[in-house]
Amino acid sequence: MMRSQDRYKNCDEPTKIRETTMKKTAISLLTASVLTILPVAAYAQPDGPASSSDALIKELSTDILPLASCEDRFQPVQFDPSVHEYCAYAYYHTDTVSVRAVGVPGAVIEMNGKGADANGRGPDINVSNGADISVSASLNGVSDEYRITVKKLQTDYRGNEKISADVDVNGLKSADEGALVDGNLTTGVTLKDIKRAPRKMWITDNPSQATTGFVLTLDQPRWVHRVNAWASIDQWAGQLAAGQPKHWWEADALNIAVRASDDEPFTVIAKHATMRQDAGGLLYWDFGEYKKVKEIHIWFNNQKDGAEFGPMQGSQYTFNELEVWGLPSGQRPKDETETADFESRYTDFDPASVAETWGVNRAQALAMQYGILLPAWMPSDGYGRGTVNGEEINKAGGLFPAFYDNTNLGPNEFLEPYMKGDSVEDQGIFNATLMDNLGKGTPWAVAKAPIAGNNITSAGEPHDFLSTAAKDHADSLVDIQYGDEGNWSKEEQDNFEKWFDWSKRNYPGAVVHSNQASNEGWYNYDTLSSYVKQTKPDLISWDRYYFSTAGSWGVNYQPEDPADVIPHILSAQNPPAKMDMATQFRNYRQVASEGLTGDGSQPIMWGQYLDYSFDANVSDSQKSVIPMVSLAAGAKWLGLFRMEMNGYDYSTLFDADGAPRREFYEWARVLKDVRGYGNYLAALNNQFLTVKPGQYDKRAGTGVEEGYKLADFGSEAERKVAAKYGVEDVKANNRGGLNSGKSGDVVLGYFDAVPGLTAAKRDRVFGESTDPVRAVMVVNGLVGSTDTSETKAISGGQWVDKTLSPLARRTDNGGFTQTSQDIKVTVKQPYENAQLMLVDPETFEAKPLDVVYGEDGVGDVTLTNVGGGQARLLYWVSGVEKVVNPEEGSPSAVTPIEPVWDDQTGSFTVPAVEGVTYEYDGEEVSVGEVVKNLAGKTVNVTAKPTSDLFVLAQGAKVSFVHTFPPAKRHDAPGNVNQKNRSYAVKPSRSWPVAMPNTGSEASFAIDGVAG
Repeated sequence: MMRSQDRYKNCDEPTKIRETTMKKTAISLLTASVLTILPVAAYAQPDGPASSSDALIKELSTDILPLASCEDRFQPVQFDPSVHEYCAYAYYHTDTVSVRAVGVPGAVIEMNGKGADANGRGPDINVSNGADISVSASLNGVSDEYRITVKKLQTDYRGNEKISADVDVNGLKSADEGALVDGNLTTGVTLKDIKRAPRKMWITDNPSQATTGFVLTLDQPRWVHRVNAWASIDQWAGQLAAGQPKHWWEADALNIAVRASDDEPFTVIAKHATMRQDAGGLLYWDFGEYKKVKEIHIWFNNQKDGAEFGPMQGSQYTFNELEVWGLPSGQRPKDETETADFESRYTDFDPASVAETWGVNRAQALAMQYGILLPAWMPSDGYGRGTVNGEEINKAGGLFPAFYDNTNLGPNEFLEPYMKGDSVEDQGIFNATLMDNLGKGTPWAVAKAPIAGNNITSAGEPHDFLSTAAKDHADSLVDIQYGDEGNWSKEEQDNFEKWFDWSKRNYPGAVVHSNQASNEGWYNYDTLSSYVKQTKPDLISWDRYYFSTAGSWGVNYQPEDPADVIPHILSAQNPPAKMDMATQFRNYRQVASEGLTGDGSQPIMWGQYLDYSFDANVSDSQKSVIPMVSLAAGAKWLGLFRMEMNGYDYSTLFDADGAPRREFYEWARVLKDVRGYGNYLAALNNQFLTVKPGQYDKRAGTGVEEGYKLADFGSEAERKVAAKYGVEDVKANNRGGLNSGKSGDVVLGYFDAVPGLTAAKRDRVFGESTDPVRAVMVVNGLVGSTDTSETKAISGGQWVDKTLSPLARRTDNGGFTQTSQDIKVTVKQPYENAQLMLVDPETFEAKPLDVVYGEDGVGDVTLTNVGGGQARLLYWVSGVEKVVNPEEGSPSAVTPIEPVWDDQTGSFTVPAVEGVTYEYDGEEVSVGEVVKNLAGKTVNVTAKPTSDLFVLAQGAKVSFVHTFPPAKRHDAPGNVNQKNRSYAVKPSRSWPVAMPNTGSEASFAIDGVAG
């Protein structure tokens, strides 16, 4: 059955946009890109109904930009085998693309009539003027066809165009300089004997001609956003230690200064623009916002007076091209741009305000308020590195900025405020430009607090380290990480205790923690446990990257077989070179679970950094498995390292035109799952982790070694607790084909409610129940691998500069369809009238399941089409018969208003504020009620939330104290005022009296105050 061409009648023709005069040479390093791939719903074929499972092509991706809506280039779409028309958008630097299709076994795949290779990838297709790409598959006389319309734009993703510029290079002849702006990457200039400006010249208007640098001059002032450079380091000033990857080092720093006219002074907008080479020669010097520019100065600087960086600096560079990017002529920046769209839950929260209504400790209250936090490292002001805007961050899955370097300062120069009167307090770890663009209410974090250093002891005594600009956003500061990867010592531990205590008192709404790497002192159980009990952090976290194409494990130990993945994460049975990572996972989990007291009654959060940038170019299942297994094990925090637009850390999140790539949207899908399930998991406490081992040719025996609340499914340890969570058996049916069609691992986490959680708050999350909530998280542990031969080359453990190409096309066997399994969970009600709920993996609403139980009380629940590394969440309650959405249970922050004091009458009233109730003298004061007889008294009125639907805003005044003046005294008592039924008398006491001829009581006005 051949699908007819009329399926494509609604798809636009390829768009051909006039090319600029300066055309780029095709850049093969930038042809890999984006698309989240998932099989979805059913469709109708021309000659009868069928389902997506009948399609011959299961996954389809382009190695440029994400598949997108043909009506809206900013709207990515997921591949669906039942949908046959797609569009993609190729921006300025992308002239060729390849397409890869994963078909059913035996299917013959072609692209534009030409056969695909063994991996399903067709030959390169020229898209410099747009293209129509036909992808077909045939098997046993049945054909399936898809079309991708590629639209070519001569702009970048945000609509900027390349602006013509003249260039002047210090020390070069004009004839040579033209090679930097000729649009040809095969030409360029070589700079030798680099002369760097001393530190005192960082802020000067015009560097000395003896300093190596560039001057770019435009024909007229234009609104400019960035400069792209294409360069390489030819020679290094020194030798690195054996095995050290050169590209990890910072190399040189550059200054960037701009001005709009010849008679204006220069404004220095970056003092640390990097020459670090992570992206095949691409340098992405971003201004952070549009600047009106006619002249741009870029020059090399020294970060320390009289010192060379040695191996961290280059002695010879080749620059192939300089590009200026900004708005089209005549356009100016929009007055209003899209801001970040975050919930109000991140603003003005104080965990102390819910201690009584929620019943949990500080750490768990923060987790329940915020859900799973996803701080992503982003640069501070002054580094010239690209950052996201509101539209882009809204598509990223729920992450938010975490700043880690002092604004404009070097990493170890926080005690030397040397810049024209600027003080350390005016610098800080912050990016005011980015936060102002994202808008008020955007959550943010600080890493390496308080001084952008690794250790805490060098920071001195606790003090406020937020800059003035940062304090404008302090109400949405949700995470403070003190230090990063510093070595352990008792002195460090003592100083962490001081800083954590200070932090909780001064910024109560921010999670408090430090972060470690592989230092043995930290992942040692006894040391870590002592640290938690003494310093009382809200969270313990670490970073060791699993599938990284750049990290130590990625270089040496990346699992190449599906059998290795889950044991690699969890099992201490790994070879010694790998064991420390699994041991670290196990120890952090155990210490956090045992908590502040060591007995499990006060658990804290734990989590780890994901190599969000390092791991960007791996398969869907590899991206998903680490966060989902972590959540199933009880994690409540995941950091992201890191999010920048210049290829930093070998990133493939964005291309040379700033366009989010395939990997960006794959991660967004994973993070959406983290946030969705996190709304439930934040109120749960992990009690056990178990693995149902799959059938692997390369593995015999168990899945993981037993440990703290950890064992294989069916083991004696697991069976002792399984009945409590209603789990009788688990079976996986491989439907994706990976692992020779044999079943893969299944990971299950068993959960109770967080200790102390009140029934009222529990019901807000899980639905009203008369019995305890019991939850089971199920993760498909069948994970594929990625062929990294096109993205890296290693020689003796050393990265080879010329072949480093992290932006190259990706070949993997770990897509969600290739790794999908149906997982059948056999269940038995853990208590009478228990109702099993399933959290919908798309909407994250919890819905009742209609389980059919046999005479033995056992029933089956089949979780269908769970991709590798993906999860499902089940939980038991009693009496819930409706859909539950825990997001609706997030409390709203409210701010009490001061009561209205009436000194004349010695009384007060309280205002009507939604969500706020007022108390005086132990009793609630109703709105409109007049509290009297208060002359000469000092009163204290307190404010509280009316229910768990509300919390008092962080920093809000909750206690209102007022002293009423003494009552005015009269020389002689007056007579009874019949009309007002009151006496004006002098006695110091008041009492009711019978009013003459009225039959009712009156009150005295004593000393002028109504009694």
